Amino acid sequence: MTTGAPANTRLAGLLRLMFAAAGLVLVGAGVAAWRSDRPSPYSLLLVAAVFVACRTTTLHIRTGHDAESFDWSETAIVIALWMLAPSWAVLVLALAAAVTVGRLWSQPRKAMFNAAVATVGVGLSGALVGILGDSPLVLVLATMAYSVWSGWAVSCAVAFSQNDAITPVWLRGLALRVLVGLGNTSVGLGVGYLAADSLGMLLLLPPLLGLVFLADHSYLRAHQERDRWQQLEVASKALNRLDERSVADEALRAARDLFLPDWVELVIHDDPEESGARYAYVRHGADWRILEGTMAHTGPTVQSSGRVHSAPLEGSVGTIGELRLGFGGPVRLSRRERQVLSTFAHTLSTAVVHSRLHARVLREASRHEYEASHDHLTGLTNRAFLLRAGAAAIDASAAVGSCTGLLLIDLDHFKEVNDALGHGTGDRLLREVAGRLLHAVRGEGTVARLGGDEFAVLLPGLENPQVADLVADRLLEILAQPMDCEGIKLSVEASIGVAAFPDDGLEVDELLRRADIAMYEAKESRGAARHYRSDRDPSNFERLSLAAELRAALENDEVVLHFQPQVDLASGRVVGIEVLSRWQHPTRGLLGPAEFIPVADHTGLARAFTAHVLEQGVATAAGWLRADPQLSLAVNLSARNLLDRQLPDDVARVLAKHGVAGRQLVLEITETSVVSDVELAAHVLADLRSLGVELSVDDFGTGYSSLALLQRIAVNEIKVDRSFVARAHGSHSDRAIVRATVELGHSLGLRVVAEGVEDSLTRDLLVDLGCDRAQGYLLGRPVPAEELLLAASAQVPAPRRPHLSVLSTG
Repeated sequence: MTTGAPANTRLAGLLRLMFAAAGLVLVGAGVAAWRSDRPSPYSLLLVAAVFVACRTTTLHIRTGHDAESFDWSETAIVIALWMLAPSWAVLVLALAAAVTVGRLWSQPRKAMFNAAVATVGVGLSGALVGILGDSPLVLVLATMAYSVWSGWAVSCAVAFSQNDAITPVWLRGLALRVLVGLGNTSVGLGVGYLAADSLGMLLLLPPLLGLVFLADHSYLRAHQERDRWQQLEVASKALNRLDERSVADEALRAARDLFLPDWVELVIHDDPEESGARYAYVRHGADWRILEGTMAHTGPTVQSSGRVHSAPLEGSVGTIGELRLGFGGPVRLSRRERQVLSTFAHTLSTAVVHSRLHARVLREASRHEYEASHDHLTGLTNRAFLLRAGAAAIDASAAVGSCTGLLLIDLDHFKEVNDALGHGTGDRLLREVAGRLLHAVRGEGTVARLGGDEFAVLLPGLENPQVADLVADRLLEILAQPMDCEGIKLSVEASIGVAAFPDDGLEVDELLRRADIAMYEAKESRGAARHYRSDRDPSNFERLSLAAELRAALENDEVVLHFQPQVDLASGRVVGIEVLSRWQHPTRGLLGPAEFIPVADHTGLARAFTAHVLEQGVATAAGWLRADPQLSLAVNLSARNLLDRQLPDDVARVLAKHGVAGRQLVLEITETSVVSDVELAAHVLADLRSLGVELSVDDFGTGYSSLALLQRIAVNEIKVDRSFVARAHGSHSDRAIVRATVELGHSLGLRVVAEGVEDSLTRDLLVDLGCDRAQGYLLGRPVPAEELLLAASAQVPAPRRPHLSVLSTG
């Protein structure tokens, strides 16, 4: 049949075919019965009564807007074929089938169709028994033929009425129909053997069938409910997504599979800071497609003339949306289905709220990052951004063997412009200079305003340092062209100092200092550019000598370790210790890590330095860690460490040597340390996690892509940067950042640690915000191991103060 034929025409043809087939069955059975012996009226009445009872005892299971109905026809057919000759069984069952559809005469076509289908089905069963005999196997085949035939005939009617293909409709529920048919056949065979010696045993048939029906009904309902709740559990886990669109996709698919509607619509009301969205799945035949719209659209996205069931999505501030299920015909959800719908809607509400929290954190972090990294007057990046970008560019250049150039630009005679024409004109001049610099180096580098009339240009990935000199000459020509500031023609000269990695320095601070030296040399000539020359910088040998001294310091144990406690804010107990390195320099005294870690990174000492800190730190803390399995030791990793494929092996050896569990070691990384080679860093971190080692993101929120890092690399902990924590008590925006970070961390199942806690007000605020752990001078300064033990033994309890009782000399 063609799918384009009108539904009524196809149904009418199917009805005529069924009536003709039923007539042939009745004629054939009548002729065969006339030639055979007539059974007793008691047997005929009993078989008819059993069939009527079995046909009218039904169980309905919904599949979408259609309901699958199951009865006990197969049981009655087995009993009839066992008690009567096949021809008489067919006649009696056909007559009984006509009686059972009497309740449907308000729908005559449906009643006649059902009677015809049943007649043809029992005729098929009787024919098989008449040809093959009445063995149990043949009876099973006969009843299954009836079951398959009935399912196929009804599927044809449903498919024709919905303009669907027959096969997909027939396959829906086929396995369950076969399972029920086999079960009914087994019951019929059991009753037959039970009554084999006495027909009086058939009096037990009604209560027996009733008990079996109740058991079968309970089993099917329990099986259906178990599957639905298992689907709900899987769907709830799938909703754990970070963005609203992904949550909507998963919710729509899950609702489609859970409730089998013809369409699903998810309406999410306007977020105060976002335009509202509407998502929908609509079924066309056997296919589904996704639609997406916005609340600006008028009218519903999906139209339906059938029954609609909806569940509100409740948030902390009221209703945030609605989940709608649409069916092509009237459908009544069961009490269990309504419970599942309510539970699913609650889970979906939580997922939507979390996705919006994630979006707000992204916006707030983006705004804060922009304000913290850009100059408000010109819109250029500022010194802080330049330092981070410069560090990343240097790491990238070191990895591939290229150069990074840094240009420092100072405007000549700018003070005279301000004094003569006013600060307004001076500001306009600065914006004009910023625009020219941006246009000149677009796509080649980063332009920053360092303050006043001083600018910088970062040029990463250069083939050689001379390229930076060429760019400087081009910028001088561009800046020398007259500028029009509200009708006033101004001619600006600039002096430019140039320095390049690796020839002139190994880190961005050093390049800035040396570019500054070159710039002051250029000022002597006015309107010139000069490249840094080491023979004019008396301090150029300092770093090289420091690198040689650091190598010796590692061999002579001059690098010492200090330990700072990390406190659980809920209990006040020390739950972690961070290792901090110091260099006890023989002539310069105790140096902090900022003075020698960059030297280690850029002179090939990174692996040796980290190995030393790991070995000494774990060796010192091994006794503490074994005494308290809940205690952890944190060690910082540098950017170079994350590019070292041997690092996981080094860590594994240290842990095995000192008998420390991997889960008690926390390795701290920063976002910027992953930027230079994300793929390699992710591979190294994955190998570390396979050892059981935990990963922590240090200085969270200050790098390029904190949130993207959480999606790319599986971590256990995030540490809120001290710059936010220190100002959280007095700054509304910083407090909002800390709160949002804590909530985001918890929604992702991460531990949240606050750094830089230096007063009790900040500590109490963190407790109120739900932060898990904290460290800072209030809770314990970084000290040598011996002093940490003394602090643990001499601690005096104080209200709301952490204690160090977990440490011991063991």
